[in-house]
Amino acid sequence: MINNNIGNQMRWRQKPNDVIYTPKNLAIEMINMCDIKETDKVLDCSLGGGIFFDNFPECKKDWCEIEKGRDFFKYTEGKHYDCVIGNPPYSLWSKWLEHTCKITDKFCY
Repeated sequence: MINNNIGNQMRWRQKPNDVIYTPKNLAIEMINMCDIKETDKVLDCSLGGGIFFDNFPECKKDWCEIEKGRDFFKYTEGKHYDCVIGNPPYSLWSKWLEHTCKITDKFCY
């Protein structure tokens, strides 16, 4: 029997189309659309190569990345962010969106 966390990781790895890196110019445009303030707590929901995280303006930034041991669903449970930005795995879109709405009122995917 596989626990849900390991099962999710295995499913993600089996979906190569879920690993799509966002071009820097698009990431910066998405970040700029969010009007991030210095006091905002902002989450890069799927760090990957860090294109969003590395280009956030001055703010309280955080990240998740299943490959680095920070599962989006478990790590963010009970936390609140002013904004969530990133390129999530679309095979989990419905579950991802539902969880996103629990942790923030503003997001850009």
